[in-house]
Amino acid sequence: MDGVVGIKVTLTYDSSSMASPTVTEGCLISPGLMAANPNTPGIIIIAVISIAPLTGSGQVALVSFASQTGAAGSLAIADVELVVEQSASDQARPG
Repeated sequence: MDGVVGIKVTLTYDSSSMASPTVTEGCLISPGLMAANPNTPGIIIIAVISIAPLTGSGQVALVSFASQTGAAGSLAIADVELVVEQSASDQARPG
């Protein structure tokens, strides 16, 4: 994750067997800020932004669910977008 200053992750899950998703900040994004939108059944969007580039590896977020049926459900990563810090020479180029 070195050099990443922004992350957007979209997760999908089986809302017929999984309910009440909660999202908590993982250790990787400190000192960044995280916001999550788990309000649409079946979809969770997580966004992270940081002034300082993230370094190393670790958890971005922890997601947990309540079971609706007692059966296991499925969770998938539908999309990931990363924003990488620009170098000073990239910022100076005319666009």
